[in-house]
Amino acid sequence: MIEIKNSDLVKTRSFLYGLKLKPKLSRHRTKFIRLLDNKIEDLTNASNELIQQFAKKDNQGNPIVKDNLVEFDDINKRIQFEKEDRILFNEISKIDLSEYPLVKDALKQSLNELDIVLEKEEAETYELLCNLFDVD
Repeated sequence: MIEIKNSDLVKTRSFLYGLKLKPKLSRHRTKFIRLLDNKIEDLTNASNELIQQFAKKDNQGNPIVKDNLVEFDDINKRIQFEKEDRILFNEISKIDLSEYPLVKDALKQSLNELDIVLEKEEAETYELLCNLFDVD
């Protein structure tokens, strides 16, 4: 079982997707990315539910979005939304690897053998993955 904060799901997926790996390791990465995609979809749905709950609505009951920003009836609704959204993104997602028993070792090997220069967010994501997969 891998536990990862919701706020780390997308950057973890992006980092792994961008790695150049040998075919066997790439297949295992793809399996893990599918599991991440499921969690990202769950997170997106939960976030959309919060928007639906707190956003200002048009005549059809749809949230009003202008310039990619959700509109709210008042500041209290916005504060409530931001609080709930922050809670959601700080929650831990659990990813069950029992269906793919070789994935953890393959990703651990991939991370351990990685020979590239990492900067800023990539370095942070690499550190996160090393912690998740017990890479020294």
